[in-house]
Amino acid sequence: MVFAGETEDGEASGPLLFELALFGAGYPAPSEIRPPGNLRTVAITLQEALRRVVGEGDELNAELVVDEERFSIAIGGAGVAVRYRSAPDAPLSISTSYEARIAAGDGEMAPSAFAARHVAIERGTRTAAKRLLALLARAFGT
Repeated sequence: MVFAGETEDGEASGPLLFELALFGAGYPAPSEIRPPGNLRTVAITLQEALRRVVGEGDELNAELVVDEERFSIAIGGAGVAVRYRSAPDAPLSISTSYEARIAAGDGEMAPSAFAARHVAIERGTRTAAKRLLALLARAFGT
């Protein structure tokens, strides 16, 4: 499925980039955590991770803000779309830091501690935020 402004090659690279991310996750993290350089790649990898865990009937329209970088997440009948751009009309927006997300993903922090201490709800309800965080936890196996 191709969305406006995206290419077929970009869509096709999702499974490959996800598998490379899984492969890289098997190695120890460097002592200094650095955010990725190409955030579109992060969006493609996140999209593929979510596609693997989203069930039929799951619907969500949200914005994820990581160190002030904004990603739109749309889950519904058309599938899963994650883009490196803001989603000002999304009813949910949560923010966190890249370092905290990596710590939670690497199992260095319990998901409950991550949610309680490192996630802020910019707009939306706690219930919707919990749904998004649960999907992210399933997508990244945390």
